[in-house]
Amino acid sequence: MYGVKFTSEEENHLYGVWDAEAWGTMPMLDGSLEVCHLLHQASYELVCVTAMAPQFTDHRLENFRSHGFQIDRVISTDYDSENPGNNPKQQAIEDSKRNFKDIHGVHTRFVFIDKYQDDPKQHGSIYHDVKYPSLLAFRP
Repeated sequence: MYGVKFTSEEENHLYGVWDAEAWGTMPMLDGSLEVCHLLHQASYELVCVTAMAPQFTDHRLENFRSHGFQIDRVISTDYDSENPGNNPKQQAIEDSKRNFKDIHGVHTRFVFIDKYQDDPKQHGSIYHDVKYPSLLAFRP
């Protein structure tokens, strides 16, 4: 990146420090806290599924909570370096859906928040039940 060459040791050190700092201090999206509070008040369980490296899961959860999010847990799947086209989050979501098999009155839906909602070239292959351009557009 930027013509800077790292040894593998230097690169591991950089990303080890940067990732912990980045995941622990990430700013929130406009309206996200308000919507998450509304969802929590409506008895939704809030779970973040992310392709970040598992060693940063606690940093991300602490970051959510420092902003006031009532996120119950973070599921980190890492990414598939062997097959970059594979989305490991999909399997984590499918695994979660199995927990609700034969339980009546529990509804699970995948709500995809994408600011490029109207651009068919953006994320067209991602399955979703409903899609919104922002968290504010999705209100329970």
